[in-house]
Amino acid sequence: MVDTPPRRGLRVVAVATGLVVALLATEVVLRATHWGVREPRFADYHFLARGGSGFWVTDPANPPEHKWDGDPYGRLPPGASMTYPLNSHGLRGEEPDPSRPNVLLVGDSFTFGEGVAVADTFAARVERTLAPRFTPPPQIIAAAAPGYGSENEAARLPQWLAEFKPRAVVVVYVPNDPIPLDEELERDDFMTVGATETGPYVLRLLRGALGRSAANRAVEEWYDSFYFGAHRARWGVARAALADMKRRTVAAGAKFGVVIFPLLHRLDERPFAKIHETVAAACAEIGVPVVDLTAVLAREPDRALWVHPTDHHPDARAHELAAEAISPFVESLLR
Repeated sequence: MVDTPPRRGLRVVAVATGLVVALLATEVVLRATHWGVREPRFADYHFLARGGSGFWVTDPANPPEHKWDGDPYGRLPPGASMTYPLNSHGLRGEEPDPSRPNVLLVGDSFTFGEGVAVADTFAARVERTLAPRFTPPPQIIAAAAPGYGSENEAARLPQWLAEFKPRAVVVVYVPNDPIPLDEELERDDFMTVGATETGPYVLRLLRGALGRSAANRAVEEWYDSFYFGAHRARWGVARAALADMKRRTVAAGAKFGVVIFPLLHRLDERPFAKIHETVAAACAEIGVPVVDLTAVLAREPDRALWVHPTDHHPDARAHELAAEAISPFVESLLR
């Protein structure tokens, strides 16, 4: 049969139709199975603003809640959703006992324990570890709110010092602490991957497969810019906040220390080693003891420590490893 232009045109239409049908079928399968593509979590924090105070607070009457698109790692509660009950101070954990000495772990969503049951957080684990070593046993208070940076923590610390009169304060420092929350929410980072992704799943899968390395490098450079580049003034603000928190803590008669909690990203390669060294050096200059959790967390692959493929907050295993290093550090401050 002669291959005439009309027949060639019909073949082109047939091939194009087949491709469209195949893409549509692939899109349906991807949306049903989430293979290689996951939706970002839903989060509603119900924050209460404090005008002019430099921080926000969580509301015990309307606590934060999260929902994920499933639980592929088997690390979330049934239904892949969580609500975080709060005590009367707007913090996770039991009501403080005035008869026990207090230790404040000051921090952000890592210390708050997003995606982790309160009993599995490193704050609760440290408390259980130290309980048999002191009489009365110290109470470890997770003085933390999602989204806080060093500047917010310094603004709220005077309130916490007055409320809890701690014997020790430990700031849990994360490399994103100098970055203003509004800037962090405008782009994907290494904790909420895919938050800005839109469009068909097929295209999102291809973008992830072909462009992840370049995207990771761009985010790494963005983080570095807040310490060594265009936004380095923000590190100056964070450093001053650490010094201010140390001064206020010592004036209140308590010990002060810093724990550096790494982003759970390429831990074995340590792309943020220079940031960690810079923070540790600043702590040494202002006379603050510091412990870096990178080595203990790097015992596991990054993925083994994530709550969810799109939520790289530390899971229960990461909190367990962190508590291994934080417990002796807190004990040394108390003794």
